[in-house]
Amino acid sequence: KLDAEEKKNLTNVEVKSDNLNDAIDHFLKHKLSEGWAASTYSRNQRTRENQIETYMIGMKHPLEVTHNDILEYLEQLRSYNYSKSTLDKAYSLLQLYFNYVYKDNRMQNPCYGIKIGYAPKLEEEKVLTSEEVAQVFKVCDELGGDADIIKFAFMTYERPGEVSTLKFSDWSRQAKTIKINRTYTESADGKKVVSAEGKTKTKTSTRTIKLSEMANSLLIKRYNQRWQKLGKRPGSAYIWTQQKDKSKPIDYNTLRRLFKKILKLAEIEKDITLHGLRHSGITFYGKDRDQFLTISKNAGHSRPSITEDIYSHVLDEHKEAAVKSADNLNKIFNQQ
Repeated sequence: KLDAEEKKNLTNVEVKSDNLNDAIDHFLKHKLSEGWAASTYSRNQRTRENQIETYMIGMKHPLEVTHNDILEYLEQLRSYNYSKSTLDKAYSLLQLYFNYVYKDNRMQNPCYGIKIGYAPKLEEEKVLTSEEVAQVFKVCDELGGDADIIKFAFMTYERPGEVSTLKFSDWSRQAKTIKINRTYTESADGKKVVSAEGKTKTKTSTRTIKLSEMANSLLIKRYNQRWQKLGKRPGSAYIWTQQKDKSKPIDYNTLRRLFKKILKLAEIEKDITLHGLRHSGITFYGKDRDQFLTISKNAGHSRPSITEDIYSHVLDEHKEAAVKSADNLNKIFNQQ
């Protein structure tokens, strides 16, 4: 148990400021220089500005922040009726910073032993049922054009920014794989721009996923159509492009409006976002419990526990299936 003065004298702890807010600001800039995606940096900077800088904890010396300080701070955020998502972001930022500062000195880390969880269980109104997916696919086929991107996004459950910026060069027809290698991010002036190669949401978000026969066939069809239209191989062109400028990927807002139109034509009244389409895909394919770990990796989650926390409703179905399997096994043994 070290007092504040003793903590300050620890030579193995790197702290760049006398107050937590400035120290975290320096830490985030350091992570950006190490290769963080600009969108991840911007998101954490907004959290620092809104949930750290304006609170008393942000004025404390980093090495004077205690376990109780963290608990009181989180309780303060709850008292202001912040959403659980906001609490998660604020705590995750503190945890990220103090893990960096204290490294393996867990007992000195003020965040050690605190767990507030991730996003709550998804509501049924936020995901599509199997019947609704069938309706959406039918409308996509009837519309044609770029509507197939909605089918592909569901089948691969990629983030909207990731599927929008895919190129034919990311795809291997023979191996039936596609590499998630970029995404839409925010520029310094707040505009959506395509990130640099390899700059996805997080390090684990840069990944190569295996495609189903249906998803691979969809890309084959689109590739052949583009080849016929251009009179040459698409090469490294974007798979889905803007109407006016074929050298640019499909606009995020265009994709959002397209999905809303498809939901309306499919007579689905649920208020489901583009990200809800990703949730729907993971929920649908996650019902195969033997594939849950693979699905977590394909989704770009850094840990399976994140997938488990968000999609706990799927795991509940797995538990029921496990009980039924055990019951069936008991019946077999009882018959012997």
